[in-house]
Amino acid sequence: MAASIAGTPISLISLVDTDRQWFKAHHGIDASETSRSLSFCAHAILDPTQPFVVNDTHNDERFADNPLVLGEPKIRFYAGIPIQDVKSSMPVGTLCVISDQPKELSEMQLTSLSKLARQVERTLLLRDYTHQLTQHNHELEIANQAKSRFLDTVSHDIRTPLNGIIGSIESLDENDLRHEQLRNALNTIHHCGNSLLHIINNILDLSSIETGRLELTREDFDLRSLADDVLHVVSVEANSKQLELISEIDDAVPVSVHGDKTRLHQILLNLLSNAVKFTPSGFVRLTIQPSDQSERISIRVSDSGIGISDADYPHIFESFVQVGQASASHAKGNGLGLSIVDALVKAMGGTIEVSSKEGEGTTFDFTILLPASDPNPQKETSSETLIAGVHVLVVDDDTINRTVMSAILKKLNATVTAVASGVETVDLFPNQFDVILLDCQMPEMDGYETARQWRALERKCEKRAIPILALTAHPFEATRRECIDAGMNQMLTKPINADQLARAVREALETGAHTPLGGSGDKN
Repeated sequence: MAASIAGTPISLISLVDTDRQWFKAHHGIDASETSRSLSFCAHAILDPTQPFVVNDTHNDERFADNPLVLGEPKIRFYAGIPIQDVKSSMPVGTLCVISDQPKELSEMQLTSLSKLARQVERTLLLRDYTHQLTQHNHELEIANQAKSRFLDTVSHDIRTPLNGIIGSIESLDENDLRHEQLRNALNTIHHCGNSLLHIINNILDLSSIETGRLELTREDFDLRSLADDVLHVVSVEANSKQLELISEIDDAVPVSVHGDKTRLHQILLNLLSNAVKFTPSGFVRLTIQPSDQSERISIRVSDSGIGISDADYPHIFESFVQVGQASASHAKGNGLGLSIVDALVKAMGGTIEVSSKEGEGTTFDFTILLPASDPNPQKETSSETLIAGVHVLVVDDDTINRTVMSAILKKLNATVTAVASGVETVDLFPNQFDVILLDCQMPEMDGYETARQWRALERKCEKRAIPILALTAHPFEATRRECIDAGMNQMLTKPINADQLARAVREALETGAHTPLGGSGDKN
């Protein structure tokens, strides 16, 4: 455009530093830079307020002997409009036009070139801001990765002792607990452990929601049984406050539904826990009924608690914001529950609404897709008989976890062999176990390498492939894929209770018993 305005064969946007002049953009010339000592631009930037024009270099003693005049590109005419850094007002280069013939520009041409130079300045400023934004985004990405690593580490460091706490209690035989005080203490420990796990799951789910990595799983489950389980969890605190805990489930609600049982449990637990927390006296009610929309269920959680102020309404579903604290400073929380509820309901194809009046209670209504499933499922086998007689190899370098897992398995009537390392595991081959429970994070040889070596030995010796279940405190999809790629059949997340463990082992024996997965070679 500059060449067109001036009627010259060459136009340049040139920037200068201490030693050179380099061309940010050029037309009519192939060069990319030149020495600053030879450049016309070095003269042009001396007065950034005025165009620098040389109508005929042969008549200008400053340039008559310049190699760029005597040789290519044989400059006879030069006009340069200084370009300034917008933020500092310092000259940084020029917008220039060049010809091999003497020339004069009109005032209109110089004005047009000056306007074009101002546009170049704004473009350079935009480029600078874009570069800064890119840099900030890069730094944010690094920070986000660091946050993910932090959450991963925190998850592992907390889940591992939780596994010991909850597992130790579940491994005890209730018939041996003769003292009521001891039983109450154990119940308290169990309740606190599960509460801590609930908080951890909320934090991890928030991270998954923020990064778009939230995944849903679908299964058939008894909706009434799930509701009873959640009500049982919150009943401890409700009873301590003498609240009336009410459950109303319409007879028209299907016995069995198909959906994400774990996420629905989490939604109800968050809503009911909040209701109990912010209700000093009165009631908390759970209502479940069919929706007017096909294959959907309407669920309501209501209470007679402190309610929500008008000022708090816009922030009700924001992360890390806990409403109602002004009137209930005794009720504390991390402010994650409702934001996660909102995200989970949306992920399950539903919507959630809240109505409240300060001092008179709060009601949450949501509707989600939960189609009816087989109303007559086969009666589930008790966990005590699911894996009776199954020989399980437990591999975990943590003494407490190894002891706890062994105790739970023995309570489930399984036969147990326990070792503390991947090396010991490989040395036990070809002893034929029915299933291996393998910790992923171990020194010397981690669970992934242990699984790979075990699968390699199975192939080499033409032995049948037994199920290998990963036992990890890292509840992430990337970890699951790494387990599968190493040849494991399934990933179990710590802490795990006796019923979950029994059913996972039974499922592996029935569905993946002899099928090594991920990099395990040919099936034997």
